[in-house]
Amino acid sequence: MHKISNHSAQLAVQHSLIAQKHGELVFACGKYLQRRNNQTIREYGYFIEEYGQIVQQYAQESLMYAQLLIYDQNSTEVYAKAVEAHTKAAKAYGMAMIMYKRVVEMIIEGR
Repeated sequence: MHKISNHSAQLAVQHSLIAQKHGELVFACGKYLQRRNNQTIREYGYFIEEYGQIVQQYAQESLMYAQLLIYDQNSTEVYAKAVEAHTKAAKAYGMAMIMYKRVVEMIIEGR
């Protein structure tokens, strides 16, 4: 059985906390866009807000597993679950950024 280093466990916790902050920012951006006058931009805001919630959920899951690693460093399965949840958070964040980019383009182009 492989042992996950304490450093790797601590990094997993830090990455999870950063992902949580990203989710909070995405959520806030979505909320802000919902207050715009343009209906399409408001709709994007709702989707972006949902992505923010998804990012936060996966970040919380990743954090839970990462914290377990601190106490059970022999579990590569727990480490894999932490990484998997973090990966899902990162993918959701990426999707939110694609949508946000579209909104910014709409605003710049005056649509």
